[in-house]
Amino acid sequence: YSRDGNLIAAACQNGSMQIWDRYLTVHPKFNYKQPITWAQTLLGVTFSYDGNVLASRGGDDSLKLWDIRQFNKPLFSASGLPTMFPMIDCCFSPDDKLIVTGTSIQRGCGSGKLVFFERRTFQRVYEIDITDAVRIFFSPQP
Repeated sequence: YSRDGNLIAAACQNGSMQIWDRYLTVHPKFNYKQPITWAQTLLGVTFSYDGNVLASRGGDDSLKLWDIRQFNKPLFSASGLPTMFPMIDCCFSPDDKLIVTGTSIQRGCGSGKLVFFERRTFQRVYEIDITDAVRIFFSPQP
């Protein structure tokens, strides 16, 4: 759900990303679809706090940022974010300035990371070594 409750987004196994308004009509309000392989399946989506931007996490080890008002291609894309889990998260900081996602590595091959991106430029700004990241949330409290 968007923070204001007016939109619902879904990452679908067929590679599409669909967004419905709160009236849940049969056809989505926004639809992005591309031919995909299994590795390119979308694993998760999340809305920014302002409701205009969507972040998606892909099975192709990518994180993408989308403006829902121009939903034909991503604004930014980052690659090289490996995950072994089909439910990997990404989320926005409460001030909407950062996006964080996690990575995971095969056992014995290093460590996973929390990777932070600046929303405006999509530059990597910080990484924290962890075991494996799957579910990620920003606390709304400072």
